[in-house]
Amino acid sequence: MKHTKWLDKKIMCGYCKFACCTNPSFHVDISEEEQKLYKEKYNKTLPLSWSLGKDPSDPEHYCPNLTPNGCELGEDRPAYCKSYPLELDKNNAIKVGTFVWLHCPKPQDYEFSHEENGKYYYKLAEKAHKKWNKQREIDLPEPIDEYFKPVGSNTYEYYENLRFAYERMIPTINLEDYSE
Repeated sequence: MKHTKWLDKKIMCGYCKFACCTNPSFHVDISEEEQKLYKEKYNKTLPLSWSLGKDPSDPEHYCPNLTPNGCELGEDRPAYCKSYPLELDKNNAIKVGTFVWLHCPKPQDYEFSHEENGKYYYKLAEKAHKKWNKQREIDLPEPIDEYFKPVGSNTYEYYENLRFAYERMIPTINLEDYSE
């Protein structure tokens, strides 16, 4: 993966109010294999592609897999979603999406509160930018800077899924051009 400053950023996916899954610009593509898995394992018939409605009172405004605790598909969620917050820019380079960088929680948005029984507690900092999509308090099994890895780190498991999703969505690009 081509190393850029964006891939060093830390985004706290799942520690928010799921704005990505409720945003009118939300769009997901799934493979036929994923579609078959969701039908067999979850008894869900999902289209190969879907977008959200613009009206929050419309049930189609939310991702059909979103629950109050996140995606009901868990680790089986689409490769497209697993690759989030990474996306292709206009030059087909992989970067952190603008929406994500502006609205998603990041470690620097939180201040350490206390440690208790092996858990680390954090509160949203007063200085945090754009608080509407951020949880006020969180607890983690380890310190925040150790728990969240850079989105482009080698420990990010979903790079192969990202490669697969982008090659399927944009078959004309060669992601080998973006490898280190």
